[in-house]
Amino acid sequence: MFAAEIFMHRFLLSSAVRTFNPEEADWFYTPVYTTCDLTPSGLPLPFKSPRMMRSAIELIAMKWPYWNRSEGADHFFVTPHDFGACFHYQEEKAIGRGILPLLQRATLVQTFGQKNHVCLKDGSITIPPYAPPQKMQAHLIPPDTPRSIFVYFRGLFYDTSNDPEGGYYARGARASVWENFKNNPLFDISTDHPLTYYEDMQRSIFCLCPLGWAPWSPRLVEAVVFGCIPVIIADDIVLPFADAIPWDEIGVFVAEDDVPKLDTILTSIPMDVILRKQRLLANPSMKQAMLFPQPAQPGDAFHQILNGLGRKLPHPKSVYLDPGQKVLNWTQGPVGDLKPCLHEMKTISVYRIRPLDKTVVSDSREDRMNRLTQLTQAAGMKGEDRQPIYSPENSSPSSRRSDGLMADRRDVTEIKVPTSCALGGRNLDKNYRERQMESFRCDVM
Repeated sequence: MFAAEIFMHRFLLSSAVRTFNPEEADWFYTPVYTTCDLTPSGLPLPFKSPRMMRSAIELIAMKWPYWNRSEGADHFFVTPHDFGACFHYQEEKAIGRGILPLLQRATLVQTFGQKNHVCLKDGSITIPPYAPPQKMQAHLIPPDTPRSIFVYFRGLFYDTSNDPEGGYYARGARASVWENFKNNPLFDISTDHPLTYYEDMQRSIFCLCPLGWAPWSPRLVEAVVFGCIPVIIADDIVLPFADAIPWDEIGVFVAEDDVPKLDTILTSIPMDVILRKQRLLANPSMKQAMLFPQPAQPGDAFHQILNGLGRKLPHPKSVYLDPGQKVLNWTQGPVGDLKPCLHEMKTISVYRIRPLDKTVVSDSREDRMNRLTQLTQAAGMKGEDRQPIYSPENSSPSSRRSDGLMADRRDVTEIKVPTSCALGGRNLDKNYRERQMESFRCDVM
């Protein structure tokens, strides 16, 4: 359900909207795959996502000029986490983290949407979670099959591993469903996930779509595709593609506090209203808008995203920055997001280097020491001004040089880097090294 970023990337690689000339581009897309960092059980691990995103943005800002001219205002990113670019599945921690500061001018394409929420950025495009089209297609049953189940739900009611005290998960709405209707014959609800799950949804009139850790749920896509009226239990949710899908007409909205009255609410809906909702759900274009098929098809979720991006064009001149103008602070945000390595810092020196002897030589210890003597006697040497990077007093394996290069001590800059970026003396993080200068080398002091 987090795979939309992968399929959006695949779609754009072969899409007619792609241009190989960046000067023609209205939008720039950077595939980062932040949800592909998984726990051993296969669940997304969002804690490294901010650092992955920062690293990607620093790379494109350093390598190409297009990010810097607008600080990302003409770039978009797919962030299908529970709470989008807040990158955490627990709402309280997601709110505390906030949207990654570097993304404050970019457009976010995200599954999360909730009105007046810290994690929903103005101008974001809300999309459905990914659901496998081929798999669902393989489970279709005849459309005239009677819908004999009144209310259907399969999933967690309590997340005891992450919310042992209860009440926080789903803001208590799922627990309320279970406590109030576990013995109600109109409700077919369970934590079991049978092999007939998709077929059962096609035999149901109403499918519960309550919030989980986040307001959205993959059941929303499944319900629409299988013609089951979605019962949306998530206060202030922002639903995907509202211009293409008439959610008020195909769904039923129940406030989280009204869950105990769910049976009364659903049984009081007139039959003609139910039939009208079912007719609308049978519209193939509505189902198509919720899916990411391979290959893409007209009116599918890919095209709905392009429509959303198209409505934001043309970019006003105000999004482009004047020379030297900066909006973003690269060091803003939680400390853990700022560095891709450990936080224990070590001072290193950055030397400007220059070639003295390009002759290919062997690297035995004797040859290194002989070459050291030659280097220190090289013309123009002035005592403390110049010296090789390695010396008899500092000849550890991590600091020796055998490439005939000499450091100029007058061009030394001291910087601090995480220790894990400085393993082995000069193994400084590649992005950081490239940001300094290609002609600089690093050595641990």
